[in-house]
Amino acid sequence: MSEPARKGIERRSCSPGCLIAMIVVVVGFAVAGYFVMRPINAAKRIEQDLVDRLDPVPAYIPAPDGAVAPERVEIFLAVRAGLLEQTGRIQATFARIDSVDRQEDLDAGELWDFLRDAVGTLPRMVEYFSARNTALLAHGMGLGEYFYIYVLAYGDRLCPPGEDGHPPAECEYVTGRTTRELTQMLRNQLDNPDHPPPDGIAASLEREIAALERGERVLPWQGERPAAIAASLAPYRARLDRLFCEQTRELELIQKNRNIGGIGD
Repeated sequence: MSEPARKGIERRSCSPGCLIAMIVVVVGFAVAGYFVMRPINAAKRIEQDLVDRLDPVPAYIPAPDGAVAPERVEIFLAVRAGLLEQTGRIQATFARIDSVDRQEDLDAGELWDFLRDAVGTLPRMVEYFSARNTALLAHGMGLGEYFYIYVLAYGDRLCPPGEDGHPPAECEYVTGRTTRELTQMLRNQLDNPDHPPPDGIAASLEREIAALERGERVLPWQGERPAAIAASLAPYRARLDRLFCEQTRELELIQKNRNIGGIGD
């Protein structure tokens, strides 16, 4: 090898200190990835177990009149109440981020706190999904039924009516997949051969499904619930409202099944 070529290789090679630094960085990323991915993979396993045991979201079949039985509302409330610790942590994290975000000038310590809280939202969300799905498994409630009750109970707080009083055709928290899966639930109710809906309910379902498919709704029964549904939830209104968490509504509407939180549409 010529002398110029040998010196070029030496210049491109890394010193022992450089190699050590590279190894530290690689190991650091590997360790961080392990501790981040481990709870995510655990949460995915819990969710998949829930789906395998109690069917995926769009397989849920509501009652013929759409009403929610009292014992199922009680289970829903028990699951929501069991999430207060997780929702409290998420609310506190968002409050800190919002407080720092409103400041015009940040010193190094405040910027570090902001970044730490921002990065900390992912573990909080994973913790939330794991706790919720573990509770659903324990109570024997599938994601589809939970999701159906959640939308019926909180629909007006997820997609409030516009200034004209009509339901919006778009909502920032609702994906196309969410709407399609909820529409499929209504189809399951309409087409249930074992327990078909009464004629009046069937006609109402057909109209609601058509409105959803035309894009006039993003959630079922926006604006006014059918009488049977409204009556089934009315005795629980105060308890349902106390357990609503604004900071987790988007998490609840992210679609689920195979991925943690249903990443992607």
